[in-house]
Amino acid sequence: MHVTIENQVAMGDVMPVADKVRELMRAGLDRHDAIHAVGTVFTEFLWESMHGDLNGVEATNTWYEERVRALTAQKWLDEYGDVDG
Repeated sequence: MHVTIENQVAMGDVMPVADKVRELMRAGLDRHDAIHAVGTVFTEFLWESMHGDLNGVEATNTWYEERVRALTAQKWLDEYGDVDG
């Protein structure tokens, strides 16, 4: 998952991921946790792509990009924070 998200970061403005990782880091997450936060959205995206009601590439890309943009550090911490502790 790390490699996939890092590759999306490297794509720059093609996807909202690079901006989101920077935003999450400004909000207090370290880079590792910011990558994990986006990775949770990507994992949900994969599941929805295989099992959900998404139809076609455009619908799936829109679904993913909307959820990446809506992700906040606080939302991620509330759901997944401190899993190591």
